[in-house]
Amino acid sequence: MAIDAVTCVNCGKLFVPMYGNRLCRQCTEQHQEKMARIEEAVYRRDKRTVEEIAEDAGLAVAEVRRLVEGSFLLSHSVQPADMCAKCRKKLAQPGSRFCLACRLELHKALGDAAAELSEGLVYEPQYPPQRSTGLLSAFDDKRERANTTIVGRTRQRLK
Repeated sequence: MAIDAVTCVNCGKLFVPMYGNRLCRQCTEQHQEKMARIEEAVYRRDKRTVEEIAEDAGLAVAEVRRLVEGSFLLSHSVQPADMCAKCRKKLAQPGSRFCLACRLELHKALGDAAAELSEGLVYEPQYPPQRSTGLLSAFDDKRERANTTIVGRTRQRLK
């Protein structure tokens, strides 16, 4: 029986995982202790912003943000930071994830990608165009039949 050892994603130590953990025992204990401090700040002291929680728990703002985003319950309890997801500047509008400059850059990149993809495309219809089945097409069909006569097995247009 072989023992599968993995490296801890936090500190890089080699350990035998239990229950699918990706962290070694020491890092798991540190993570749980930090999460307990964050939960205490949120639920007992009613802190709602990442900055308030970081100050109360004694942790870095970036670390609190990372831990809160990784927790389903905390991510719904903590107010999202009003900062751009890319450059951490003020948001362009409420409900957005990006500032104005990053939104413009994203739209430009998407437009460039769409233009690059569409350059090589050629439209070739796969099926013959279908005839309309509306009222006017029914009249057109009737008019066409009225202007033709059957000679043998083929229709010929009247002159």
